[in-house]
Amino acid sequence: MMIRTLWLCKNDLFASSISPLLRAYGISIVTVTEPEKVYPYFEAIEADLIIIDANWEKSDHLGISYLESLTRRIPELKAIFVTTTFESRLCRKLEDVGAMGYFYRNSGNIENIVHCIRQVYSGAVCFAETDPTLEGLLNEKTKRA
Repeated sequence: MMIRTLWLCKNDLFASSISPLLRAYGISIVTVTEPEKVYPYFEAIEADLIIIDANWEKSDHLGISYLESLTRRIPELKAIFVTTTFESRLCRKLEDVGAMGYFYRNSGNIENIVHCIRQVYSGAVCFAETDPTLEGLLNEKTKRA
């Protein structure tokens, strides 16, 4: 069974680059770069969940406020945010507006992305707890010690 995802992002470079990898895990991607097209596409492809760029249009508020308006139209919506940096205030905001998960665009680990999508698809929440870049630096420092 294929999990159908709709991605709202300012450009589709990231989504299109991981699309073949996700397809191997049973996840399909349709990318939308214009917010006004999300609802029609969501309905047309019968998306299982939406993934939104948290820093869309260089403002973490646009993606967040858009989710608030979208959940009024689709109350059962399952949403994940993708972000490039770890900011605890942003993470709290995402949870507050109803996001069920988020992952890091720079994680470089497709298994983390797949895990998050599958968790949210099943109805669970999946929030990254730390910045993977910082985690990598700490692991490297520990190895050298």
